Amino acid sequence: VRKHAERKPDKGTKQGGVELRDRLDRGRLTAGGESHPVPGGMIETAENLRRQYGISRDEQDELAVESHLRAVRAQKDWGRRSARERGIPIWTEPQLHVAAMKAMKIKKFLGVSYSALQIGIVLDYMKDTGLECVTMKPLEVPFEDVGQISTEAVYAFTKKLWLQNPGADGIYVHGGGWQTVKVVELLERDLQVPVVHAQACNAWMIHKQLMVRETMPGYGRLLAELP
Repeated sequence: VRKHAERKPDKGTKQGGVELRDRLDRGRLTAGGESHPVPGGMIETAENLRRQYGISRDEQDELAVESHLRAVRAQKDWGRRSARERGIPIWTEPQLHVAAMKAMKIKKFLGVSYSALQIGIVLDYMKDTGLECVTMKPLEVPFEDVGQISTEAVYAFTKKLWLQNPGADGIYVHGGGWQTVKVVELLERDLQVPVVHAQACNAWMIHKQLMVRETMPGYGRLLAELP
């Protein structure tokens, strides 16, 4: 849970004292550790590989797509098999996102991301989930600048896309690299539809599996209601 949330102060607080924070700034400082720091953090790893080893960004993108597609093909069987062997539930990130959307009664979603490449992978996975995508578009910036996209920019882009593409009953904000924590409740309030964002899905499922009903208002209905 600490990946997605921190308690203030560090020694803990009473129930209801959890605050979600985006962790990109800390990731830039800690990536690689003290002995093997990554210049600029893991967010800039692709550019470091291009510069230091001559592996082009296009080659890295092709490998990433193939890797994700292999994962999509394998994860259902792997998850079921691993769950049986270990006797515990095992979830992959895409499964969490789909489960969260279904828990929020979303059947047709409008999606936003910061990567056209990732959108192709997402839509390929969604084909067999029973969810219908009205449209999904990227707010594209250089990957190293994803963490600098403002809350206002995410809100404006998503709201404009929503108004231009009626028919969805929920919004899916894909990707953990940008600042989405604060924008979710704004979109839900103004558009009157549930919004599922990647950063909250892990925390939501952990609560469900541990049967903990510690709701967290302020971060969207998924964590405020724990459906």
